[in-house]
Amino acid sequence: MKGTSLLWGPMLARFKKVNFEDLPGGCTLGFRTLEPHYEAFRALGVKVREGASSASMNAANLKLAEMLLTEMNVTATENMVMSQRP
Repeated sequence: MKGTSLLWGPMLARFKKVNFEDLPGGCTLGFRTLEPHYEAFRALGVKVREGASSASMNAANLKLAEMLLTEMNVTATENMVMSQRP
């Protein structure tokens, strides 16, 4: 379930590093990649490493930034906002 990706932003804000071994698979709504999330996090200074079915992220250099996503993605936008801890 791709809804688990909503945990990424808050977890990065709190723990600064996350590692996901088994990423969620397909989506019943159609083909949707996780690339917009990675793109958004990279724009915020997060180091993202992708594997075939895994991802690790390091937010040690997390910073505020403005960016335009290359596709509409509400969840990626939510992740960007939730990763910004005051």
